[in-house]
Amino acid sequence: KHMTSRRQFREFLASRGIFGAKAVGTGPSLRGKATPQLPKPPRKKYILRYLRLLQNLKGLILLIVFLGLLSMALSATMPWASKYIIDTVFPGNNLKLLVVSCFVLFAIGIMQSSISLFQDYMNQRMMGKFITSTKRRLMKHLQQLPLERLQELKVGGVVTRIQADSAGMAGLL
Repeated sequence: KHMTSRRQFREFLASRGIFGAKAVGTGPSLRGKATPQLPKPPRKKYILRYLRLLQNLKGLILLIVFLGLLSMALSATMPWASKYIIDTVFPGNNLKLLVVSCFVLFAIGIMQSSISLFQDYMNQRMMGKFITSTKRRLMKHLQQLPLERLQELKVGGVVTRIQADSAGMAGLL
């Protein structure tokens, strides 16, 4: 259908939800004024929905946070151990204490690397579970859509959206 007037154009946009009810009808002209903005989506609603999606990953999230805190605590011991070596071991010329201190520093470094590696593994595992569950939910939703609606969709676009959206949601983790 061809639009012949601004009013018809505004009514068309209002029917699509682009302009509010004020833009339809014989109101003041929109020329020279800022374009009306769409209403902002309720962020709280989306955040709560996202947190509900993470509900079954609660244990993994807590484990990853605990491993991060443990890694930070081990990082804090390195300067303290170095201070101890410089202030106590070197002035005393105690070779045995120096070897033990170096072994402890080496063990702390190994533990820190191991914890970091395990934390990265658990993070990837959690993201994989989240992406898989998101894709399953999306596929279940697609299977429940009416056939007429599915015929309107382009297969490549749907697959790309599923891949990109699930990876984007996992990126928020």
